Amino acid sequence: MILRRCNICRELASFCELLKNEIAVRQTPACEVVNSINGMDSFKSLSFLNDDYIKTSKIPDSILTKEQNKKIGDFLYSLGKSDISSQLVQIDEFKQYISNAQEQYSLQYKSKSRLYVMLGVCSGIIISLTLI
Repeated sequence: MILRRCNICRELASFCELLKNEIAVRQTPACEVVNSINGMDSFKSLSFLNDDYIKTSKIPDSILTKEQNKKIGDFLYSLGKSDISSQLVQIDEFKQYISNAQEQYSLQYKSKSRLYVMLGVCSGIIISLTLI
């Protein structure tokens, strides 16, 4: 679960980079960019996103926290509502937010995986001692 959350955050950060480039350089509408990521292997964890989140204020139903899902919905709904420079600032702010969340999930994953490895090693030692 934590690893899936980490993957979603990483893909959202990559999506922000793609979105930023598309809006700044090609001036592609945000709806088209969101629809273009569906089916791409590099964004397979973001299959829950579509252009409905840009057209209407909705909260995505993902495995992230309620607060993070609300932030995603608010971010997507704000796209296309202001000039390009303001949108680029919003994208950078959201990317920073989601990168911080990814960092937290990575730390949680490392600490919990270390715990499970140690439990496995200790269990193996106990089993081997009882068999001897």
